[in-house]
Amino acid sequence: MRSFRESLMTEYGMTYDAATAYIESYNDMVDRVNAVTDCYANGAASSLADTVDDDLTENATPLGDAQAFEYTPDAVSGDAEELAASTNNENYAAKMLGYDRKTFGDMIHAMKDYNKLRGDDNVIWHDNGDVSFNGGIIDNMHSWGTLRKHMTYEHQMAHVSFSIYQDAKPPEFWTNYFHIPPDTAVSKGDPIPDPTGQNRALARRTGVWGIHSKPHIRSDLLEPHLRYLVERLALPRSDLPELLRRTNAHMRFFCYWYNESGDRVPDVPGDIRTLMEAMGGTIEIDEYR
Repeated sequence: MRSFRESLMTEYGMTYDAATAYIESYNDMVDRVNAVTDCYANGAASSLADTVDDDLTENATPLGDAQAFEYTPDAVSGDAEELAASTNNENYAAKMLGYDRKTFGDMIHAMKDYNKLRGDDNVIWHDNGDVSFNGGIIDNMHSWGTLRKHMTYEHQMAHVSFSIYQDAKPPEFWTNYFHIPPDTAVSKGDPIPDPTGQNRALARRTGVWGIHSKPHIRSDLLEPHLRYLVERLALPRSDLPELLRRTNAHMRFFCYWYNESGDRVPDVPGDIRTLMEAMGGTIEIDEYR
């Protein structure tokens, strides 16, 4: 039978340290509640304020039989140790790395956009911030956290990026083609900062050129963001499909969609879907709850 700590790690994606902290917090709560019970049993209710915090005093239910969890730090299996340092659960990864969930969702979206990942690609987050995919380290989330600190941040429930992924041409080629300054311009092999301090040689896995609607459009619907990008890029362009073919490039609208309520349906206009399909591009929804 697995231990309580192993259950927390397996079922909730907690690291070894987080599961241990959770158990210690629970044990502390049991001790405090039992102190309340003892006070009631001894007729010393008037001294409760000196025994426990006000919130427990007001809300505690006597739990005289409550028992603290016992655990042995050295009893974790090899599989549990592997899980302890990583998770594929976005909600727990946000807590593990110290970000609020909405901000972290935006960071994930940007990271996936840079790395040519789909919204449903299953990445693994590690407790040092590393992101791994298909067995390799592709990025570090703290790089995106550092970027956020230097930006005016406002969470939006919808925004869209237009990106072209290829390695045949430098980013400047696409800047000259569209006559637009990019928001994203990286080449395959460009260095990725290593926030862990280990000075590892991390590098971009693909070239990306792109622009974003978020700085320019304030709407919780996708359509205004998509129409803004279509107009700014002067789409459709008759020569673009052949250019994409020659450079072996992939073009997409990557749509951030925040759907905490679960009842928001992405609004992608049919004419824009048709336009992208005709040019050989895709529209992908990256949904967060």
